Amino acid sequence: SNITNNMIFNLNNGGYCVQLDSGQNTISANTIDSGSYGILVTTESNVITLNTIKNNLNIGVYLNAAASYGNRIDTNTVTGNGSWGVYLAGPENRAYGNIIRQNTSGGVYISAASNVVRFNLIGANAAVGMEIANNSAVVEQNDITGNDTGVVFNTASAGIVLKKNNIHSNNV
Repeated sequence: SNITNNMIFNLNNGGYCVQLDSGQNTISANTIDSGSYGILVTTESNVITLNTIKNNLNIGVYLNAAASYGNRIDTNTVTGNGSWGVYLAGPENRAYGNIIRQNTSGGVYISAASNVVRFNLIGANAAVGMEIANNSAVVEQNDITGNDTGVVFNTASAGIVLKKNNIHSNNV
């Protein structure tokens, strides 16, 4: 399925603005605003691109299960959400070229293995720019600036690659 060029407002009534329970969908060029959650993905091989995802009570883009793998989150603006901007609880996903700003809990949370986060602007989040809570991730060439804390590691592992990032002007 393709969900393209829509204005999707949920008015904080407790639901998801967009929920993907089947794979191989494209969500593009939408404004997703004021839901409980912006986008929930429970399956594989979806593309989320060129969207503005803002002002949701909880998470902006939530890949919430082990079955949420092989998804692409590219070139979105994710801002002003009440929890995390992007939450990667599924493995082997890609988040490239997004602007992730002014979210309450933080910009990006990675709790599953083998996710790649590259070329993003992650800034001005109230708490953490990025938090890594697994034993393998690639985080490279991101600008992580102006957050309360730049990057938090909840686990130590040689499988975490942090390379060529601009991490500066964070409080911690």
